[in-house]
Amino acid sequence: PTIGDKLIQKAVARVLEAIYEQDFLICSYGYRPVIGAKDAVKDLSATLARGRYGYILDADLQGFFDHIDHRWLIKMLEERIDDKPFIHLINKWLKAGILSTDGRVLHPVTGTPQGGIVSPILANIYLHYVLDLWFEKKVKPNCRGEAYLCRYADDFICAFRVKDDVEEFYMALIKRLNKSGLSLSPDKSRIIKFSRFEKGTDYFEFLGFEFRWATSRKGKDMIKLRTSRKKLLASLIKFSLWCR
Repeated sequence: PTIGDKLIQKAVARVLEAIYEQDFLICSYGYRPVIGAKDAVKDLSATLARGRYGYILDADLQGFFDHIDHRWLIKMLEERIDDKPFIHLINKWLKAGILSTDGRVLHPVTGTPQGGIVSPILANIYLHYVLDLWFEKKVKPNCRGEAYLCRYADDFICAFRVKDDVEEFYMALIKRLNKSGLSLSPDKSRIIKFSRFEKGTDYFEFLGFEFRWATSRKGKDMIKLRTSRKKLLASLIKFSLWCR
């Protein structure tokens, strides 16, 4: 984007932030002005420690930023914004031409502008509707036991008390994502047993940390965090490349 485009995108991002901050749920931590990754890790750890969760869905969205469906995103924006010129401007950025290797100018129908200042909040809005609201309004009320979602941008963890709940959710999630142009990475997504009563059975990684059950010096159950350097480095590289 040109300097002029970046200034306009910054202004648009602020408008979107003012509109959607009141809508975003407490499970969402990415690209927000007051909360961030540290809060996500802290809250996830505390929730697992005091809850009665036994299973974790460690999910990985495959190429999320490149597969955001423009048609669905515009519909989502129109749910809250009744301003056609404003929506048209965003749509124009989304469909900005990309020069291919053979010299052709391609106009994408998916993905957000790489390096665009407005891209992070657009991505957050997309998952607000595709994942957060659906989980809160449809999934949790139909679960037999406790259910919890913690999301930072396209990285999220779902915790469940009942095995049937997590298995049914996994299948429903795949269908839900497919309708929105998204998909899970089959090699990186898995259900694990994560119970205080079976410490050391398994662990999961989230935002650069390994989460494990352990016992404190006082003999109490606790969530132990250990830095996963490989995961943290990969996350930083992925995000920095996208923001260039």
